[in-house]
Amino acid sequence: MWGWLTACCGALVDIDEEVSVCPKHASQSPSWGLRGRPFDVVLDMAPGKMLGLQISKDSLRNVLLVRQLLPVGAVCDWNKEHPSDKIEIGCIIVAVDGVAGDASLMSDACVQSSKSIEAKVIRMKIIKDQ
Repeated sequence: MWGWLTACCGALVDIDEEVSVCPKHASQSPSWGLRGRPFDVVLDMAPGKMLGLQISKDSLRNVLLVRQLLPVGAVCDWNKEHPSDKIEIGCIIVAVDGVAGDASLMSDACVQSSKSIEAKVIRMKIIKDQ
């Protein structure tokens, strides 16, 4: 188990389960919501290889947000090898190398990793009831 994600309403959500980013507000609009399926990622960080993405820290939820993907790097390689578990713009990184709940420490872990990076990622999707 990786830990917990703090939703915008302050609720704790288990990051190993499919989550709604804000469970408190999900019931207020039953026709749509944000849902995500967590998946594990192991990025090969061979010497000289760059990560290949731009992230920003979300200090409110203590997660990292994927802002941009580069055409080369460990993330690009992962996406080619794992098409069903691609890291995409808008994904939320909730844990890095066993660190969860602190966006700054997770960001540091991304930079300090020398051989591989293990991460828990949630790809958010808007779900509409039909």
